[in-house]
Amino acid sequence: MLRYLPGLEHGVAGSTADDLIEAGVDQQTARKVKADMMRAAGAMITDRPDRDPHDTLKNLATSGGAEVGLKMLKDANALEPWGAAMDAAMKKLQTLGRS
Repeated sequence: MLRYLPGLEHGVAGSTADDLIEAGVDQQTARKVKADMMRAAGAMITDRPDRDPHDTLKNLATSGGAEVGLKMLKDANALEPWGAAMDAAMKKLQTLGRS
């Protein structure tokens, strides 16, 4: 299961913007593209609270890009550290009384 914690998403968003920059997109455009993608996904999830967010995000993923990348990560067990990071972050938030 892929888990989500907003604070960790910032790192992923930064990485995605960096990937766009490495592909030749200028920095301002790369950051705007990533911000627009996050904003659109958030709006779609907010607009449909009755729908599972995973379904919404799956529908946003492009079969030739995001789905292929996610499959590669899953096949390499690369998402396991994400779960550990989520667990550690949630544990810390609980000790701070913010969960």
